[in-house]
Amino acid sequence: MRTSPVPVGRRSARRVRSACVLLGVLLAVRPVAAQTGAVAATPASAPPSFAAVATGNAPRDLWSANLRVGLLGQANTGLFIVYNDTRGLHDAIPFGGGRSLILKLQPVVRPVRLIRELPRYRSVRIQRRSPMHRLVAQSSILPVVAAALAVLLPVAALAQSSAAPRTPWGDPDLGGVWDYWTFTPLERPQEFADRATLTDEEAAVVAREANAAALARDLAAPPGDPGGYSQAVWTDRARATALTQTALIVDPPDGRIPALTPEAEAREEARLAADGQPVRIRVGGYGTAGPEERGLAERCLLGFSTGPPLLPGGYNNNVQIFQTPDAVVLLVEMNHDVRVVPLDGRPAIDDGIRQWMGSSRGRWEGDTLVIDTRNFTDRTASFALTGLALGSAGGLHLQERFTRVDGDSLLYEFTVDDPASFTRSFSGRLPMNRSDLPLYEYACHEGNYGMENLLRGARAEERDAAQEP
Repeated sequence: MRTSPVPVGRRSARRVRSACVLLGVLLAVRPVAAQTGAVAATPASAPPSFAAVATGNAPRDLWSANLRVGLLGQANTGLFIVYNDTRGLHDAIPFGGGRSLILKLQPVVRPVRLIRELPRYRSVRIQRRSPMHRLVAQSSILPVVAAALAVLLPVAALAQSSAAPRTPWGDPDLGGVWDYWTFTPLERPQEFADRATLTDEEAAVVAREANAAALARDLAAPPGDPGGYSQAVWTDRARATALTQTALIVDPPDGRIPALTPEAEAREEARLAADGQPVRIRVGGYGTAGPEERGLAERCLLGFSTGPPLLPGGYNNNVQIFQTPDAVVLLVEMNHDVRVVPLDGRPAIDDGIRQWMGSSRGRWEGDTLVIDTRNFTDRTASFALTGLALGSAGGLHLQERFTRVDGDSLLYEFTVDDPASFTRSFSGRLPMNRSDLPLYEYACHEGNYGMENLLRGARAEERDAAQEP
């Protein structure tokens, strides 16, 4: 299976280019006539590249490793070191009376092994894609070839660690479980009012101080507070981590959420002056007469940190992404909320259909998945997080962008555009880190004893008040 090559950085590219020149010179100084009947098995769909075939009586242990390796290749988009494993030996061809190993353009995987095994071959044939250019180098230069590759090991390691995998059908592979926890605040603190970024040391201090403040809650609950989940055992606040950006909001430049429009403020005042309905806040509420007066997360209608957009909260800061050529599925661990995002260009749903998490349509812009979501119900806020609820989502257009940065990280960006609620649009950004841990079902309704006990406590307080003289 052919996988897409991964470009390396500019500095690494210069090192690769230098090694390419060295390797080309070394292989050109000892040319002999190419043997007839030997054709490198490179697929027609591969990008323009050099292919190489190492020949000789390969030891059995090498063939049992099922290696397909590559030296250096050049495609239209840049220079690449190439070396990968494969399953099966169907591409290995006879050459010069011995077993052959196909060397061709592939992503970087464990280049050390090639250097260890290459000198065990009698010769290496470098074949340009044009059959008019075939050179065969005798075994005397193989140690030098191995040395040239050794120079490139740091570059290969960089390319391997930064490789962004792709699906079998060619899209960037976003699949897997992604952790988006951080102590970095939503809005920029006043102490960093004129700074967009921190040093690594400053970010570590932010993380330690926020972690210590969270764990202090476990020591003693305030008077009248029955306590809650253990911060150290139950929540992600036990993990002291923060970003070097001073806030999750990155636009406007001050890192703050824009003000509500005067009309949005008037609507909110009128709602609170009436019966407080609809309750758009996630955690909290405006009364205890019934569950309808409590927050959406307390009622298990939406998670307190699931958005959309996705924002870190106390715990369950994980999303699992599934992909097909025609759709992407986002399964958020908090409240097990699921969003199915079609990628097939289908039209938007009717404007009269409104949903808690809106209706999404996705598309690829280069290697970035772009998701546009509309059709939110006005019974939720335009922007909400735990105890924060701003505006009404009836006119919200949310755009999210997912970019696979490398094998272990993904960049998540979002833009909130709601002229009926905010004086301007605003955007945020945060990384997501790949997790090897599974998601667990968040059975909110089945275990929602908190709601039942909250209402029972309110009734008990009412009885006590009625009995007072």
